[in-house]
Formats: sequence, structure tokens, C-alpha cells
Amino acid sequence: MTSQGNTSKALSDIGKRPNTRSRSREIQSSEDMPSFEVAKNIWEQISKPPKGGIVIKENPAIDEHNSLSERSNEEVPQPNIMSVMVTDVDTSEDRMAELEKKVNMLMKAVEERDFEITLLKNHIESRDAAESSHTHYKKC
Repeated sequence: MTSQGNTSKALSDIGKRPNTRSRSREIQSSEDMPSFEVAKNIWEQISKPPKGGIVIKENPAIDEHNSLSERSNEEVPQPNIMSVMVTDVDTSEDRMAELEKKVNMLMKAVEERDFEITLLKNHIESRDAAESSHTHYKKC
């Protein structure tokens, strides 16, 4: 894979990760790329929400090392380095669904309490009405 291909793969992988300091540094290091590639990189980051799970991407330091060793024609052992980051598996849709379930459960509980309160009020009013009619008969 060429250095250009590795760069394209790294750029597409950037949009899949949450914004961190190291990610910001990667974005800033893209200043030496053509403006179209930078704009494409930024658009991909904005348009793609981060996905949960494990993200593995090639380390740009390896690409630089490979290009230097190709120029020197020396066989240098290449380190096997990969950047690995575990991200939050919950997506915003999952959190919203969970919150919606909790809100619905709370609304149902409030409706049940309101129903119980209404029953108690009706019971008290009917009891008061019965007592007032009972006392009315005694007064006569």
C-alpha cells in the first residue's frame, strides 16, 4: 500500500473516532496536505458519527518510516505498531431510547398516582356528602 493509500485510509478512520487531543493533533498535522484533501477530511469527520467498538488504524509514523527506508534502499526491521482505541459502545440513539423508556415509565407512575389521588378525593367527597346528609337528618 502506498503512502497516499495509507493516508486515505487514515483519513477515513479519523471520522470513526471521538474527538480527542490526539485526534486534534492529527487534524492539525494535515496542514501539509492539499486543501481539497483537508476539506474532504473535515467533511468526513463532521458527517460520520463516531461508531462504538474498537478502532484500529495504521500509525502514520510507520508510513513515514516505510517511505524513508524505501529511499535509503536499506533493509531496516519495521516495528509492528498499531494504534488501538476502545470507544464507548453506547450510541446516542441507544441512550435516547433508554431515556425514552425511563420517561414513559415515570409518566405511567405519575398517571397511576393521579388516579389514586382522584379515587381518594372522590371517596372523601362522597363520605363528606354522606356525613352532611346524615347530620342534616339528625338536626331535623
